Amino acid sequence: MGILGFLFLPLAQELFNLMDIKPLDGAVEKADKPVFYIRQWLSGDFQKKKEKYIEQEFGFRNFLVRLNNQLAFGLYNKAKANNVIIGKENYLYEAAYIDAYYGKNYIGDELILDKVSKLKFISDTLKKLNKNLIVIIAPGKASFFPEYIPDDFKYAQHKTNNAGFIKGYKQEGIDFIDFNSWFIGLKPRAQYPLYPQYGIHWSIYGAAIATDSLIKYVEKLRAEDLPEFNITGIQTPDTLREPDNDIIKGMNLLFGMNTYKMSYPICNANEDSTKKKPRLLAIGDSYWWNVFNLSISNSVFSDGKFWFYNKTVYPDCFNKYTEVKDIDFKEEVSKSDVVLIVATEATMADIGWGFIDNCYSYYKNGYTDSEDYKKVLNNWIEIIKNDPNWMKIIKGRSEKDGIPIDSSIVWDAKWQISTHK
Repeated sequence: MGILGFLFLPLAQELFNLMDIKPLDGAVEKADKPVFYIRQWLSGDFQKKKEKYIEQEFGFRNFLVRLNNQLAFGLYNKAKANNVIIGKENYLYEAAYIDAYYGKNYIGDELILDKVSKLKFISDTLKKLNKNLIVIIAPGKASFFPEYIPDDFKYAQHKTNNAGFIKGYKQEGIDFIDFNSWFIGLKPRAQYPLYPQYGIHWSIYGAAIATDSLIKYVEKLRAEDLPEFNITGIQTPDTLREPDNDIIKGMNLLFGMNTYKMSYPICNANEDSTKKKPRLLAIGDSYWWNVFNLSISNSVFSDGKFWFYNKTVYPDCFNKYTEVKDIDFKEEVSKSDVVLIVATEATMADIGWGFIDNCYSYYKNGYTDSEDYKKVLNNWIEIIKNDPNWMKIIKGRSEKDGIPIDSSIVWDAKWQISTHK
């Protein structure tokens, strides 16, 4: 009878909620309760959806998931979370950072050269308009803590995207801040931890001192006096605050783990109407959140925007979901005084996430690489095809050089766009 009662406990929990069970953390895709339709029953879709729903909703599921994760971690040193690597002394990494540190995701000299040349053009163009482009190289956990990378994940180091881009920035005179190297240099003498043991991003303290350096860099670059940004105090609680625990939260363990105390700065900016507040646009990965949350976008800068992975727009999304593709790209870029492109070693391969190509095309041709550019390109193609003299020249050139006529038409159309702004 006791065993039978135990087997019915999950059902009782599901029906009567006997105990409060902590929900799972991280990106958990919830299955909707299916509605019965005879057509879906006959096709088998209803049964599949119902099975998925029951798997997620049965009593004590979240507890059992955490128990399974805890056993995998405690007995086999395995993380039941996507791409999480457990390092020496339980330092936690994401696999992408380790791959980037060893150069396993190197995109190649040619692609780096292409992006750097476009950034050079964008930077030079913005300077003519009294605006500035700054590339921010955020620190990476594998670079900061290479000593804790597990031996099974160590490789011979090859070319890395970080090193390739830095070389290009220096050669082309592109303004950039290498916080990755700076943090490594600060590591032995930092007053407070720059990186958490169980999180993937720089600490809030690390982000705060980086913010102070960024502001001073902008002041020097633009020869302007910005509002003062100050760290007025430090809190050192016994528990981790988000996002210093973001990896371990996603592991969904039953029990917490001990770690060193993290420090949380109290920051403010002394707003002064006599000082300059350039308008800021930051295109970046999740590292920018720790800076964005310090509220410098409107205190030190003016009407600052954050294009998260060049997809969603903040702070707009806090009120209404807004994507970059739904706003006026040209207007937003044109009214910004400082444009930041932020990436860390794990995301450097995709730096800009399409922004660099779009911005280059806009300043080079007057159009972004979107539907408006395609419309103009197709319009020129039709003009060329309907011009007998032009087509005669293209056919002659194609026969001489062995180039397909259609390719030659497209080449002429693109050349016309580049010369007709």
